[in-house]
Amino acid sequence: MAIEQRQARGVPGLAADLASGGAPVGIPANFGTAYLKTVSDIMAGSVSMLRFLPGNEYAAIRARTSTYDATTAFNNAITEMNAVGGGVIDIPYGTWLAEGIVLRSGVHLRGAGAGFVDYTRLATQIRGRGQGGDILTGPGTQVVGAGLHGLFFRGEAGLNSRGVNLSSALRVPIDGCTFRYFQDEGLRIAG
Repeated sequence: MAIEQRQARGVPGLAADLASGGAPVGIPANFGTAYLKTVSDIMAGSVSMLRFLPGNEYAAIRARTSTYDATTAFNNAITEMNAVGGGVIDIPYGTWLAEGIVLRSGVHLRGAGAGFVDYTRLATQIRGRGQGGDILTGPGTQVVGAGLHGLFFRGEAGLNSRGVNLSSALRVPIDGCTFRYFQDEGLRIAG
């Protein structure tokens, strides 16, 4: 089933509108379909982060030995999900190096699990590169209806590192996430 069809499930007429490139009847074109969905609809429409990686890179990410900067892969996945009205990006366990991920409205990032005591084995860890930027931030406009689930955001101890900065966020659930080893802020939210 195409991403667009999964996203449109449960909203009468939306699948046809998306297929034709139009907006749902009675809804302004710039309104966006993310606002028409229930949490169940959003969580059902998912794509694996692995789809956006070079073929052989996940083995090193899983082994936590990768030096691959996954920022572009994350941003491509987020942009694609946002373009179809939102959904979930499933991020398998491992250590993902990134800095400058831009979260967009309607997009949820879902890790392998939450609350693990042993962060080295089962958690989905998104680790900063120590370049002084935020691991994850908003696009400069208000982020609405996005979410972070079951992720471990990790800074680089002793280096200029920041975590998640959603300075303009509305209805962004953050559940089962851990923020550790940041020199500056691990989590900053203002709405």
